[in-house]
Amino acid sequence: MSAHAAVLTFIDTIAHQQHHPNLPQCTIADRLVEENQRLLPLPTSMPATDLVAPVRIDKTAFARFDTNIYSVPPDHVERTLTLVANDRTVRLLDGATVVAQHSRSFGQRKKKSSIPNIAPRSYGASKARLNPPEEGVSAPPLPTWMSFSSAGSMPAATSAA
Repeated sequence: MSAHAAVLTFIDTIAHQQHHPNLPQCTIADRLVEENQRLLPLPTSMPATDLVAPVRIDKTAFARFDTNIYSVPPDHVERTLTLVANDRTVRLLDGATVVAQHSRSFGQRKKKSSIPNIAPRSYGASKARLNPPEEGVSAPPLPTWMSFSSAGSMPAATSAA
């Protein structure tokens, strides 16, 4: 017998057969039948439960919500958009137009970006690693004071005196 079936058996055979605490002449099952007749039917469509709030887009094209940041296209920088959030998505609207949509993050201090040029990257990443030179293009020569000897050791320090 599954746990669900065991609970239903317990409700039918034991719980509903108990006498009502305030009306000892009735059982719980009798009161439940009477109460079900008075209950209103469930609505045909569920009400909207999305959080709708104005949000200011910062100069880096991100909107802050909870403790996370969500990207928007750069042409919406330093403007106020409408944030519409539910338990699955975060949408940013300009009037009725959706300008960005992200899956909602319940983590803390997370960056959600859907725009490739502002994709999250690690701090301390150098420009050289982010923008490698094209094939066939060599790096400019080092200044003479940065050149190393052919043996691969550091150059000897020279005094200016």
